[in-house]
Amino acid sequence: LKSLLIKKGVQVWEDESVEEIHDHYIVTDSGNKIRHTSVLWLGGASAEPIFKRSGVEVDEKGFALVRDTLQFQEYDYIFGSGDCVTLTAYPELQKSGVYAVKQGPVLWNNLSQFLSGQPLQEYDPQKNALYILSTGKQQGFMVYGPLSHHSRQAWKLKNKIDRDFMAKYK
Repeated sequence: LKSLLIKKGVQVWEDESVEEIHDHYIVTDSGNKIRHTSVLWLGGASAEPIFKRSGVEVDEKGFALVRDTLQFQEYDYIFGSGDCVTLTAYPELQKSGVYAVKQGPVLWNNLSQFLSGQPLQEYDPQKNALYILSTGKQQGFMVYGPLSHHSRQAWKLKNKIDRDFMAKYK
């Protein structure tokens, strides 16, 4: 992706944190003042401080720890899923919407089962997730495990997946 961005003339800044954001420039923690016409912010998930403040068990980055059943480590009656939690059985699992969406049905099932005193389902994440980033002009950059591909076909697949997903909620 980095080489694709550079090929398209996009300046890539790495290993710097943004300290200030202004209408036409940002200032980094290294003191760089970077002019921009627009910013694509790829910051990743960050933990909400409420978990650490509340005293629930968190990982080293501050994400709440949950079991395979999506229940908090020490509280059977509190559930969590998606980018705000870390699964204790899969601590390296990416904070990604792909996994968050797949956790939704398990979360719903387990909330229902918990309220009726029934056994809970365990969330078992898929090994690899498909990621497709639209790169403009109806092209997409696709990553699946160690494989990557940039093409119009990748964009078409992303478009279909996104439209099918949104159609479920109309």
